[in-house]
Amino acid sequence: MAKPLFVVLTAGNDKLSLPQQNTDGTWVAGQWQSKEDYEKRSTTTRFGFWVTHEPAVHWRENSECYEVECEGPLRQAHRAFWSNKVRLLRKLTEKELVKYQVLSSGTHTIKDGDVVVTGSANVILYGKAKAEAYSATGRIEAHDRVEVRLNKGSRATVSAYGHSQVTADTRCVVIAYDEATTHVHGYGKFTVSLGGKSRLPKRLRKLPCVSAYNNARIDVREDADIRLASPKASTKIVISIPDYD
Repeated sequence: MAKPLFVVLTAGNDKLSLPQQNTDGTWVAGQWQSKEDYEKRSTTTRFGFWVTHEPAVHWRENSECYEVECEGPLRQAHRAFWSNKVRLLRKLTEKELVKYQVLSSGTHTIKDGDVVVTGSANVILYGKAKAEAYSATGRIEAHDRVEVRLNKGSRATVSAYGHSQVTADTRCVVIAYDEATTHVHGYGKFTVSLGGKSRLPKRLRKLPCVSAYNNARIDVREDADIRLASPKASTKIVISIPDYD
């Protein structure tokens, strides 16, 4: 049996004909849409409609995932395909998305592959898993050589172990243990306090917290408060100056 294909859309996208759900839970598919018809309203799909077997790879903030039917040949793209004609069949449920490692609630252990973490999901990651967090509020553990990116709006608490790497595109609190190294890049001033017993100002207590252990690396791209709980931990702070036209 062929793998199902999906299209990942931003929630509220009204440019495509979306399927409608009946009161009994069944779905009425959307209309067939061709590349030529869609181009009249948008130039973003000049190569066709982007469909994929891997929703997590193409997930963004406020995304929704629909199973899609394609007509005609598929052209290969990066971990996806271009199709000239599609019809959206149904929207995937939160439970169905777990199979494709898009996690929004519950507790999960993932050993490899691309992962999306949203909502209140708690996730433990191993191997070479690569996770993107969008509006996440749960807990994330990164082991081995896992990569985690906290995108803006995420308030997850992250613990990084081994040689894992965390990139934070949001203001956060970083606690470094053992021989962990933190690299901080941004446009503002950074507060660095030595010693694991320092107390955080009230304004920082609601921010996400990233803890690094062993040889883990933390890369923070905005304002951050950093605590080094081990004399072996180190930090490098780089103040970037934005370009102006």
